[in-house]
Amino acid sequence: MLTYGLCDLAVAEEFEGFQCSQFYTEKEWWYIDNIAKWLLLNVFDVNTRNLFISRMWQQPYAMMEAKIDAILNKTEKETDTKYLLYSAHDHQVANLVRWLSPSNTPWNTIAFAASVVMELHYDKDCLATKNDRSCFFTYTFLNGERMSFSPCTAQFADEVEYCNYDVFMRHLNEIKMKGDLDAACYDKFVPLR
Repeated sequence: MLTYGLCDLAVAEEFEGFQCSQFYTEKEWWYIDNIAKWLLLNVFDVNTRNLFISRMWQQPYAMMEAKIDAILNKTEKETDTKYLLYSAHDHQVANLVRWLSPSNTPWNTIAFAASVVMELHYDKDCLATKNDRSCFFTYTFLNGERMSFSPCTAQFADEVEYCNYDVFMRHLNEIKMKGDLDAACYDKFVPLR
């Protein structure tokens, strides 16, 4: 990880406003960022990434499902969870973005203090007339920039303002690891060669 450490040091000096030990052109920064991204993404192989993110996703998914049920059943309380913060390392954020497979997010690095935000919303007028799951939708952002997903893009043609919740969940269910995730965690580890 010496290479990553050097990339991280260069970015940290720039981010913190320190006198940089090296001066880089814009093209050299692009190379540094892409090397760091490659190293961050290769902390996990494909199967490990899928298992890690699929497990990590279980709690937010369960919480959103509970929120939708409470709203539809009119049992939501003011004290119900409205916000969940998951703090992670840059390699975890990079692998989450890769796993999500956004269709509109060209990224060549994960910046310091990177964030992925998933918001669950609902349409009050829709709930007043239909009161079903079609009234719920999501927004997903990477560092404040809206992320799009191909199933949602296909649904809304030119401009993706939101993603219907069930469409978004179908997208995630297609990419997540299937089966018993707890058992998969205990599978024999075979290191990459």
